[in-house]
Amino acid sequence: MQPSAEPIYTWNLSNGDTIGVQRIATAEVIAGVVAQAQDPVLQIGSRAEVLDRSATWRSRFAGRRFVGLDIMPGPNVDIVADITEPAAAIRIRAGVNGFGLIVCHHVLEHVRAPWVAAQTLSELLAPGGRIFVSVPWVQGYHEFPDDFWRMSFAGIRALFPDLTFPVEYYTGTHEAFGYQILRNGKVEHSPATSRIERNLFQFVLDQIPAQRMFEDRPGEKIQMSRGYMPIMLVNMIGVKAG
Repeated sequence: MQPSAEPIYTWNLSNGDTIGVQRIATAEVIAGVVAQAQDPVLQIGSRAEVLDRSATWRSRFAGRRFVGLDIMPGPNVDIVADITEPAAAIRIRAGVNGFGLIVCHHVLEHVRAPWVAAQTLSELLAPGGRIFVSVPWVQGYHEFPDDFWRMSFAGIRALFPDLTFPVEYYTGTHEAFGYQILRNGKVEHSPATSRIERNLFQFVLDQIPAQRMFEDRPGEKIQMSRGYMPIMLVNMIGVKAG
């Protein structure tokens, strides 16, 4: 189910197609993830002192079976494991055959072999289960413990070929809102539509005024980040066939 969205811009192309951008409230996306999640829930990269400092994902599932996994021990970590390990080993350690939801935020860019990790995560998902993945498309170097990759929507689909992705959107440092590109009213981040991305977003630096998206059409670029090294994330919810 797609979150409700607010249209921002639409353009009619000469071939008859309509391209648009719409804004979504990310809190609504997360509320939907929580509401649809089946137990148990697995969080990858759960160590509170690194990413999830307030254990906010665990708090959303209070009273339900929740497992925090990280490569190092620490607060909010139930299992110390590497997600490139075989899924069977993690199942044994967790005492779980399959997870109804896996949360994998800001992790895959730090994994030396994300294609191996993706296979493990796919195998850990129960039939009908969901995975919520968020990775940087653009971001400065940040080590946890090292930094290897940047990924597009197409890159995530390539890592998880057995999953479908009904929800996908961009976010920046202002994560209260996400943005989706549409073709003829449907969310689509194919090569045909994603090429427009470079015209849409502006990373705002000191002394740089707002910029137009296109010379011959109205509308200013959407402000995505004020950091000197811009941050732009792709966020996707994948579903395993039941």
